[in-house]
Amino acid sequence: MPRIRKYVDIQAPPANVFLEIANPLHQMEWALPFRDIEVAEGDGVSQGSIQRWIFQVGPKSYQLEAVVRESRQGSTIAREVVEGPLVFRDRFSLIPQGAEVTRVEWMVEYEPPMGPLGRLLDALILHRVFQNDMETSLERLKRRLES
Repeated sequence: MPRIRKYVDIQAPPANVFLEIANPLHQMEWALPFRDIEVAEGDGVSQGSIQRWIFQVGPKSYQLEAVVRESRQGSTIAREVVEGPLVFRDRFSLIPQGAEVTRVEWMVEYEPPMGPLGRLLDALILHRVFQNDMETSLERLKRRLES
């Protein structure tokens, strides 16, 4: 299963950063793959909460349902798709880098759809597109929190 790990250092304390990354409604403002997020059950942040996503990588959009598998205030939020055509997990980890700097690490694991053809397209194009989207998203998050 392909895995992508990206990070950015943000001039903000972990508590402030967590409020932004954990709120699914805020993610649409900076995270490129998330075109729409709806909280279907729970508060969207606590373990067991369910989120419905319109998720896009490259030209294709997917309707997915994800559950929050882990949520630790100020440090971690992890989700896993439980319904839809993609196998997908992501985790945001916050690592203090001093009193006012927080490293945000975003790790994604996924299985490309469409079997062997999907794996070929992923190897040729989509993996790099996804990496670029994640890098751009983290830079947008940084600008949002530091402005």
